Amino acid sequence: FLFSEFYFLAGSEKDKKRAEELGFKKVAVVGNLKLSVEEPKPCELELEGKRWVVFWGSLHGREIDLALKVHEELRKDIPELLTIVAPRHPGKEKVKSKKACFRSKTKKVSKDCEVYVVDTVGELFSLYRFADVVVIGGSFLKGIGGHNPVEGVFWKKPVICGPYADSFKEVNKLLNVVEVSEEDLKDFLLKLYRDRDFYDRIKKSSFEKLSHHQRVLEKVLEWIGES
Repeated sequence: FLFSEFYFLAGSEKDKKRAEELGFKKVAVVGNLKLSVEEPKPCELELEGKRWVVFWGSLHGREIDLALKVHEELRKDIPELLTIVAPRHPGKEKVKSKKACFRSKTKKVSKDCEVYVVDTVGELFSLYRFADVVVIGGSFLKGIGGHNPVEGVFWKKPVICGPYADSFKEVNKLLNVVEVSEEDLKDFLLKLYRDRDFYDRIKKSSFEKLSHHQRVLEKVLEWIGES
């Protein structure tokens, strides 16, 4: 009775069923708003030479050390590797590497720079387009819950998360985002580098899923206008 005069816009059939059980007046499945994004304004970045870019986004604490460790392991097989590291809190979380250069000082990455640190804010979505692979931070440590993978998938990139992306389990499942353990991460990245068919399957699978859900906000507005 409490909800009998209200409408409910559900993100999934599971949510729809729950809302119907609660007695909402009308229920419709429109999709997950987290999957609805618009292309950001472009930002400047120049990469000197041919690079294969692993972009680690929104890293917390020890995840920065993980990124640097995997970088050293991959360099043995991928000499043109560029690791881009974007700490979640740039002013607080430091990247200690003699091979690093910083976005606050340069927007041109020379051949000698192995680790490019995004120590600025508000550019992550736009910068993901320069990646070959995106690794989502906050997902290799317990208690953080991960971060939204949509911005990486938007640019048609393979997107990887760790085993602790609890806050985005549903989104990751909808987009076929690959969950990889810390122990298997290096080998999985190397397979993406070496096996082009595998690489293309991963990125295509996620992007097609995102394309299917992209009109969520439009559906919400249309539904409100009709109600």
